[in-house]
Amino acid sequence: MVAVLVGIAGGTRAGKSWLAEALVQALGPLEVALLRQDDYLLPLPEAVRHAPLHHNFDHPDAFDCALLAAHLASLQAGRAVAAPLFERHSHSRARTTRHVEPAPVVVVEGLHVLAVAAIRDRLDLKVFVDTPADLRLVRRLEKDCTARGRSWSQVTDQYLGTVRPMHEQHVEPSRGQADLVVSGAGGGDTALANLCNRVRALLHLAF
Repeated sequence: MVAVLVGIAGGTRAGKSWLAEALVQALGPLEVALLRQDDYLLPLPEAVRHAPLHHNFDHPDAFDCALLAAHLASLQAGRAVAAPLFERHSHSRARTTRHVEPAPVVVVEGLHVLAVAAIRDRLDLKVFVDTPADLRLVRRLEKDCTARGRSWSQVTDQYLGTVRPMHEQHVEPSRGQADLVVSGAGGGDTALANLCNRVRALLHLAF
C-alpha cells in the first residue's frame, strides 16, 4: 500500500483538530488513518503531577515524538500501530491503546508536526492552520474555563508562561515549512476544499 501522509500543524486552538476530522469525513468512503500528537504526550514527572499547570505541555520534549514518527513509518509501510491514549485526569498514558489500521491517507495533527524534523520529513503534504493569536486565546479561554473548570487567571498565566513563548519559539517558525497555509479564523469550508483538492491530487499521483 502506498500511503499519502498529511500533517496539520498550528497554534493552540487554531482549528487543527477540526480540519483533520473534517478531512477524514470529506474523503469518505476512502479510508483515512488519524493520529493526534496530543495522544503522544509523555506522562508527567511525579514532581509536577500534583500541579500540572506548572508543566510545559507546549515544548516538543513534552511529547514522544520518536514514537509518533515510528508509527507514521509503520503506517506508511502498511503496518498497523497501537497508538497511545493520554489521560488528562491522571496526566499519564492509559493502559489501553487505540488500534490504527494502515490506510491510503494518514493524517497527523498537532502543535509540532512541522517543527520536528523526524515527523515533518515523512509528510507528503504539510499544512499550517494560521489563526490570529487573540482569537486562539479567546477559544482557549472558552475551552479551559468551561470544559476543564479552570479560572481565567489560570488559563492566562499558563498562556503567558509557556503557551505563547513555545508558540513563538517552535510553532510559528514551522509555518515556513508548510506546503499549504489555510485560515483557521473562519471560512472553514474554503480551507477544507483547498486541502481536499491537494490530497486528491497526491492520491492520483500515488496510485
